[in-house]
Amino acid sequence: MTYMLVIARLTPVFTGFCLLFANIPIFVRLMLLLTIGAVVAGTLPSVGLINADAFVMALLIELCIGSIFVFAINIALGAVETVGGVIDTHMGFAAVSVLNPLSSSRASIHGNLFALLVVMIFFILGLHTDLIAFIAESMRFLPLGSSQFFVDADYFLSYLSRAFVLAFMLFIPVFTGLFVVDLIVGLMAKTMPQMNVYFVILPLKIFVGITLVALSLKYSAIGLKEIAESVMKFNYGL
Repeated sequence: MTYMLVIARLTPVFTGFCLLFANIPIFVRLMLLLTIGAVVAGTLPSVGLINADAFVMALLIELCIGSIFVFAINIALGAVETVGGVIDTHMGFAAVSVLNPLSSSRASIHGNLFALLVVMIFFILGLHTDLIAFIAESMRFLPLGSSQFFVDADYFLSYLSRAFVLAFMLFIPVFTGLFVVDLIVGLMAKTMPQMNVYFVILPLKIFVGITLVALSLKYSAIGLKEIAESVMKFNYGL
């Protein structure tokens, strides 16, 4: 029974809900889940026998707790993907999309790029192992089957807003540069109405946007690192 409850809390990490491990073959994820669950369950006291209804409810509670610990990852990735989508829209790539290997869905070019960078930093810093270790350790200060887990809505919303604000702040130079291009071309369109603005501004904005993104990546590495680390800070603060 203890083993099943441990598996339930770890399950969200090794399912498609957690985008970090979404591309790992399902057999590998299943074996990791069963192995880690057995190791963790062996270090915990056994849960007393309960009836079937209470056991099913305990499984659902553990799934919810595990999902909350993992949900911060999706928020961080969603923030950078949103920023990437806004950049693509300003550059003229709104109609262009590529396959997102994390979610197996269509995503914007720069949104996909930034999300993959955050995932890469997450693995380089070893935060994926910290996440699993944290969930395993949570079973000590939050016993299995406990229904007294409470998430402060203000704390959750503050993390959500901070993740999106930080993601937008990273690429303010890109937004500023594209705005300046729009302003200059707008003035040119007023002074030279015979000029076809569309065919002039589109390649110019693409060039300026790609150049600014390439230049800003060097200086935004610290911010991307902070976004990746904010996932564990969120969990530690629960």
